Amino acid sequence: MQTNRNRYHGFTLIELMIIVTIIGILAAIVIPTFSNANDTAKGSSVASQLNTVKKSLVMYNTDHDGQYPTDAQLITNQWQVLTNTTDINGDVTGSDYGPYFQKPPFNAFKDSSIVAADNSAAWQYTSSTGTILAVVPAQVISTASALQLDPVDLIAAP
Repeated sequence: MQTNRNRYHGFTLIELMIIVTIIGILAAIVIPTFSNANDTAKGSSVASQLNTVKKSLVMYNTDHDGQYPTDAQLITNQWQVLTNTTDINGDVTGSDYGPYFQKPPFNAFKDSSIVAADNSAAWQYTSSTGTILAVVPAQVISTASALQLDPVDLIAAP
């Protein structure tokens, strides 16, 4: 009886190619799941920030005789009227009301806290109605409900 001593132990090229293909398929399935988790986390953060700002604007309106912060108070001074104490006129030199939150709200989709009167910043504020909108990429609006966001509270970035 003769034994085959020249037999190699290892994988053939075909076997290796099959394994690499399987790993590639698994990666293609898993990677989009993680990217969706990132967007969902950003959506939750923005929804929470919007809720806080809306409640703060309602409290400000109640404290200041039915007036919302003016553009000069909120936009020019970037949230100072809501992060500092104010008087009845909304001047930050007063100490009668507020602060309504400790730090400016952060929009995770824009990586910013900047507020403007249009959609050029992270937040869009309308002083006549006290409306605040989160500025987000256009594709986020189409998937807003999956990201725990209300499309009414969003505006597409330019």
